[in-house]
Amino acid sequence: LEISEEEHFEIIRRKTAHLFGGCAEIGAMLGEAGPEKQSALRDYGFNLGVMFQLVDDQLDFTGEAEALGKPVGGDLLEGKMTLPLIHLRDHGGADAVALIRRIVTERHCSPADWARLRQLMAEHRSLDYAQSRAHAFADAAKRNLAIFPDCPEREALLALTEFVATRDR
Repeated sequence: LEISEEEHFEIIRRKTAHLFGGCAEIGAMLGEAGPEKQSALRDYGFNLGVMFQLVDDQLDFTGEAEALGKPVGGDLLEGKMTLPLIHLRDHGGADAVALIRRIVTERHCSPADWARLRQLMAEHRSLDYAQSRAHAFADAAKRNLAIFPDCPEREALLALTEFVATRDR
């Protein structure tokens, strides 16, 4: 429960961002792009990976179980502190901390608890905060593509960024 925002981002970097970055860089290498373009695509993939995980963090509170293929709130029930929860814990006061602690400790969230958690997240704009951080990484990913000329491949990568930012599953 005590994980910091920076520690959470370090987990994201190690778990998802470097994987996405490496995949994008390998594509550039196989396409025989020069070192500068390889680096740009690696950075694009890295930023895309962070954004992907931040969107995933949000979907744990806003998604539909059928669309996600997993229960909503699953990360919370498994005791995983995600960016919206970290923000709420840090800005929501004692009530938010007690609620999060109880849900994680008991590994149970009643409908009333879920409603209260969502209410606190709305009051303290925790999901908005996570979304703004995700959009910042989306913008960074798009900037990494500026080195490439306008072409269908660049447009596809830009569209991928938009898709990941707005996905619901």
